Amino acid sequence: MRIPSGSKRTGGAWVGGIVAGALLLPGIGAGGGCQARPPPVADVAPPRSPRERPSRKPGPDYFWVDGHYEWLKTKKIYHWRPGRWEKFRKGYRLAPAHYKALNDGRWQYYPERWEKVPTSERYERR
Repeated sequence: MRIPSGSKRTGGAWVGGIVAGALLLPGIGAGGGCQARPPPVADVAPPRSPRERPSRKPGPDYFWVDGHYEWLKTKKIYHWRPGRWEKFRKGYRLAPAHYKALNDGRWQYYPERWEKVPTSERYERR
């Protein structure tokens, strides 16, 4: 399996162990004050994305994910993440990375994420 540059994958068992362990610790997990980190905010608008040409589709169970600029908060720069082929995941959809303009002229970055599709919205791919 080829992993796109800049990607980090973690094994499901390891992540599951961390989550399960966190739920056993007092004050962490289910209502104990553990909160997700807010999405990063950029001081300048993201650059226009370059045009990409997808490579050959690796198989019928894949779809193209457009590249995007990711805001690196620690360096205060945009980093290009090239497009890639991603395999469909049954019962999920990939919400693309995007930016939202804030009232103060800054831009909030929302990274891509897999979302569970409600049963009422599911359909069979053909």
